[in-house]
Amino acid sequence: MRKKWVAGVLACLCAILTGCQLAQEDAGALNDGDRLVGVLVTKEYLDLADWEAYFNAHPQQLLSGGQIDAPQGRLYAALVPQTLTNEETGQTAAHWQYVFEDVDGIAYLAANIMPPDAASQQDGYIASNSDDAISDGQMNLYYGDTEEKISLEGTIYVGADSVGQTCYINPVYQSPDGSVYAESGSGFSVQGVTDEGSAYSQTLEESTTVTQNGVCKTVSTQVKITIGVMFAPEKIMVRQMDADSAVIDVKSYVPGDMPEQIRPLDDTAYLIVETHKQNRAGELLVQRALYGPDDASFKTYRLRDDGICAAQYTQLDWRE
Repeated sequence: MRKKWVAGVLACLCAILTGCQLAQEDAGALNDGDRLVGVLVTKEYLDLADWEAYFNAHPQQLLSGGQIDAPQGRLYAALVPQTLTNEETGQTAAHWQYVFEDVDGIAYLAANIMPPDAASQQDGYIASNSDDAISDGQMNLYYGDTEEKISLEGTIYVGADSVGQTCYINPVYQSPDGSVYAESGSGFSVQGVTDEGSAYSQTLEESTTVTQNGVCKTVSTQVKITIGVMFAPEKIMVRQMDADSAVIDVKSYVPGDMPEQIRPLDDTAYLIVETHKQNRAGELLVQRALYGPDDASFKTYRLRDDGICAAQYTQLDWRE
């Protein structure tokens, strides 16, 4: 149920004249039967409510001090086609994705995709989509006789110089007709933490009970977003090592300019990937990770213009 507001005339006039924002509904609350499918993370408050028009539409209730529903504006996403290309074969495949085109934000969704050319409901599928700002993303789906559950989990790494900025976690819902929309959510700021590894998490949860073919089923969604702190990478070193731990090749890269694929040399037994950073005191930090023939790829990070450290994956083509 949406929250109810008791608004007096003076309070309403104050809100209109000063532009004050009233509290939003609790994140993760049931939303008139629509299902929670993800979040849209923004740096600015997602102001979707036209308060002046809403107050003008309820003058009698306001004058009498009656209860009114808080207005909930919606920002709808567009279902747009994407093209995926196989770098090795050059083959392409069509892919559909919900995109919030008119807002600067990070969408992380597990929505039901129904392509416009689908012949039936059976052609729909649930897909996770996000940009490279989401690290360590995990989507889990569970379908049972009495329970249906979707869970999403991911981390956004904020550069240490951007600590203190406010992030807004806006819930995203999907209606039975397939439309996907975001509503205004709550904001928080990671204050007082400057060390790499510091993190703050927020979880949105929703659960309801439905009856299908006479069977009672629990339908639930859980979305966990973690905001972590990371010192910005300044240099990436890739060392190829032989079986005696001798260096046989070393290359230096600028973060973000990593090759899509590396083919280790014939005598390479393992790789050492070094990430060079500086802490707030200006001291050099070197983080190392080892990768062997059982590893198909490795991950490095780059600092984006928006202050987020985004992941980049490099494939490893080990010689047989």
